[in-house]
Amino acid sequence: MAADISSDMLRRARDRATQLGVADLMEFTEADVTDLPFQDNAFDLVLTFNGLHCIPDPRAAVFELARVLKPGGILRGSTCVRGRGWRQDRFVAALQAAGFFGITPRAGDVQRWLRAAGLEVLAARHSGSVELFEALRPSA
Repeated sequence: MAADISSDMLRRARDRATQLGVADLMEFTEADVTDLPFQDNAFDLVLTFNGLHCIPDPRAAVFELARVLKPGGILRGSTCVRGRGWRQDRFVAALQAAGFFGITPRAGDVQRWLRAAGLEVLAARHSGSVELFEALRPSA
């Protein structure tokens, strides 16, 4: 399953899946990450790379991604953050001013949101303004 709010990004994902010979094994759904059209506990693995910083409510997105994750499932992702250095913050501010970034989280926000959504943070590291994270939804 691949989901994105952008029909262009979904087309690109479908094209790449076709090149790899796996398009017939996948579904592509246009969806808002803060209001996913999937049932609770639907997925074993949820990925979100380089997207949370582009949306108006990244916290809501983290909670929604946690909602669709099965117990024992993993959420992995990355996002740009503020607060990792003045150079990185200037870069983020420029991209916000240009309209490319939304409400960019501060360093550590994503880990707090993951915990608040009931997930166990397994890994959290950064490279410049990019934070990478992995979290587990505990089994009941």
